[in-house]
Amino acid sequence: MSKESERYEEVTRAILFTCREQLGFKDVQPKGDIPGESGTSWEIDAICHPADTNGVILVECRRHTTRSIDQEQVGGLVFRIIDTGAEGGLMVTPIGYQEGAQLVAKAGNVTLVTLNADATEREYVLKVAEHLFVGKEARVRIVLGGSASPSVAFTAVASGGIVLGGSALVSFSGTPAARRNEGGDAVEPVDEVR
Repeated sequence: MSKESERYEEVTRAILFTCREQLGFKDVQPKGDIPGESGTSWEIDAICHPADTNGVILVECRRHTTRSIDQEQVGGLVFRIIDTGAEGGLMVTPIGYQEGAQLVAKAGNVTLVTLNADATEREYVLKVAEHLFVGKEARVRIVLGGSASPSVAFTAVASGGIVLGGSALVSFSGTPAARRNEGGDAVEPVDEVR
């Protein structure tokens, strides 16, 4: 497996964890093996636990950048779902899905997901069914008061789900820098931005 594909799997897991509540998951576990009824063990890129059941959702990542996912690739995930007794699956790729893949996914309880190939944990566009999640990192400097007032700098990450045709739910998180005096020296850590 290429380093790009491994990184894509890591990023996918991190983003699914960030968006887990909006997607109805209580947890997202890392890559692991799950035994099947066939007697074999299946390597799964991530395992999601739905909030309302004790089941699992299998996640398969395919970082294809030149061709869309075909029906055989989705069919492989469908068999893993059946063999492991999972509730369903998520197939994640940057480009999209052929018509046959879409039909197999619908019949096999697989949700087709797109995530940009160059996604990072903080910069991404994730489409899951009717939900669109966008992560955007921005450097923000907030100046309090006049020109001699202390300022606060932090990196803000916005991510949220947009139901197509609906409204956006966006949350921000950040790591504040220290307060600085007029000379630029750190005075104290900032716990809260007002």
